[in-house]
Amino acid sequence: MHLSGELSKREDGLSFSGRISASAHLACSRCLEEYSLPLDLPFDLFYTTAPDGAAGERNRIDDDMVTRVHYDGARIDLGALLSEQVYLGLPLKPLCRPDCLGLCARCGTNLNGGDCACAEERTEDPRLRILKNLL
Repeated sequence: MHLSGELSKREDGLSFSGRISASAHLACSRCLEEYSLPLDLPFDLFYTTAPDGAAGERNRIDDDMVTRVHYDGARIDLGALLSEQVYLGLPLKPLCRPDCLGLCARCGTNLNGGDCACAEERTEDPRLRILKNLL
């Protein structure tokens, strides 16, 4: 994992923007094969010592509030920053490739490697034959 960024002091806190580069090892949600996903994650955060994240008297959260983070005024926890940004950058449904065929529902064979033996044994459900005629 590589973190690079620029930290600048402002009157009401610290502005921290940069980029995280990493490689995540994930399991495909269709075929369950492990694969490596390169991550290049830009971030732009504002650290403030205000107890309520610098919301002040406002009750409504605006777009700028999403990037505001409270800190103790002495240290910024880079571990929390890294883990949060990496989790936000991971796909909800990881796929080894966009055209992944997944596993056979009957025998569990990975269909990316070829057809399974039960593909030849499949028979039509007579109840659904009328739907096939509509196509």
